[in-house]
Amino acid sequence: MLKKVGIIGIGIIILGVIGVSSIENLDEDLAVEEPKEQQPVPILDNTNDITTDVKIIIQGDSDQGSFNDPLLQGFLASARIEMDKDLVRELKPHFWRVGDFGSNQIVRELIPDVKTQIVLSDLFVEKAATKPWTNWDEYEQKVRTLVQHSKDNSPVDYWDVWSEPDHLWTGTTEQFFETVKRTHDVIRAVDPDANLVGPSISYYDEKFLETYLDFLVANNLQFDAISWHEFNIPEELPSHVNSVRNMIAERPALGNMEIQINEFVSGQNHLIPGWTAGWIYYLEEAEVDWANRACWEREIGDMALTSECVKGLNGVFAEDEKTPQAVYWVHKYYADMKGTKLYVNSLEPKVVALASKVDDSESIQIMVGRYSCGQTNAWCNFSPSAVPDTPFSPINLEIVLDDYPYVDVTSVKVSTEKIPFFYGSVNLPRPQMLEPYSLVVKNNTISILISNFGDGEVLRLLLEPES
Repeated sequence: MLKKVGIIGIGIIILGVIGVSSIENLDEDLAVEEPKEQQPVPILDNTNDITTDVKIIIQGDSDQGSFNDPLLQGFLASARIEMDKDLVRELKPHFWRVGDFGSNQIVRELIPDVKTQIVLSDLFVEKAATKPWTNWDEYEQKVRTLVQHSKDNSPVDYWDVWSEPDHLWTGTTEQFFETVKRTHDVIRAVDPDANLVGPSISYYDEKFLETYLDFLVANNLQFDAISWHEFNIPEELPSHVNSVRNMIAERPALGNMEIQINEFVSGQNHLIPGWTAGWIYYLEEAEVDWANRACWEREIGDMALTSECVKGLNGVFAEDEKTPQAVYWVHKYYADMKGTKLYVNSLEPKVVALASKVDDSESIQIMVGRYSCGQTNAWCNFSPSAVPDTPFSPINLEIVLDDYPYVDVTSVKVSTEKIPFFYGSVNLPRPQMLEPYSLVVKNNTISILISNFGDGEVLRLLLEPES
């Protein structure tokens, strides 16, 4: 059995649920102090003498809504006063899922407009609370006390009844649903305006989610959001979300329920920049209402595995809570997106891009990432911590910006940053800055050719009018 770190404890995830397999001969030197180049630095080329492997088309005159409205930027647990507050604020987190009131308070003081979610089951220590069916009166009193405390002292935006009940629950299915009903009734009695979310299962299980929604309808339970965790392949997410939207629409009594992915990204690939870019892209495409990056285990040199649920903010910092890791910069690029979101189309699902335009400065920003399962499929086989594999060969990528929206601009300056591929914990004080260059606008189109774009890498391109 493989271990998965929960918010305040360790649970067991069932083999086979999300493609679990054993990984042998882990690299003992996973953490390094200085970045080591894994792929050639991409050569950005505006000529037409290279053959492209993948093409991404961006519609420059499109309007897909606004970035920062809000960003799907969220974290799980790991709220500590030692965190570098400025670096955290730079990520513009909008959602935070915690397991105690102390963390809730830290987060709210750090980010005043953040929305918090408390996992109710993480607040329990008494046997009657961890096994509610053994003493329903005691359990209900505990819930009543916690909700009243929150109402008086530590506001919470959402109550999550139980985290991952598909493997962090020791009772029967019937006892779980009875717990859902009793918890709902107690919370609504204490705070009628409270927001409730569930069931927060550990993977997308369509049959269970349908059963859960049917139970809510049959018992007239008013939940504000439905939630589950996504640890498999990012490109599967939109179809999952569409299926759940259809389930909700088929049950009008549920109202306009939000869809929350309150944990995403799996341990074996969570520190690879391209995978994080992939998750952000598909969360945006699916238009979910809430998202939280998951926390896993980290190997620090010769030390034992440590939990990113406690230190390191889900892998974006080193254990010192202030040194950025490679994936920090992917979240930073996402946080820096502003203005109007542009339509992007890629025929290769594992090569993704987000793009935005700011009319005041006539600038366009693009974040492009690439990810894979690795040549031995290790990055698609579950592990609670990062594992090595061999990335696929670099590709030649063409980004075509059609219907360029600024008719008075004849050429642009392209500034590029690169986040190299790493699979483990690596300090990256800043991304690599590449040499800027110029491109001509031809027939309202800009073509950007990128050679040697590596598996697992992320690029940010800023296009600005040349003076």
